[in-house]
Amino acid sequence: MSLAELAFDQWRSFDLSTARRVARQAADRVGGRVVAFEVIEHLGTRMHRVRIERSAQEFALVPGGTVMLGLTSTPGSRLSSRPPTIRRAWSRVSGMAPT
Repeated sequence: MSLAELAFDQWRSFDLSTARRVARQAADRVGGRVVAFEVIEHLGTRMHRVRIERSAQEFALVPGGTVMLGLTSTPGSRLSSRPPTIRRAWSRVSGMAPT
């Protein structure tokens, strides 16, 4: 597997030693070093979080794949239960009418 083929679901499935190895490979590839490696709980399962330092800057290791960013604004969604100020801000950013 190449780093370019690393998908989010695959990254989540790695055991600790495999995730650390892949993180080191990613850091080596860009001439950096792993400065943080954490295992956190995310959506009911574990997830590895990695920060790589290169040229005095830190970067997150972000696997590829399809992602959905933002919030939905459907009735009953988490957004509809937010205060009006949050809903108005979401409307300005998204271009969608607040619900």
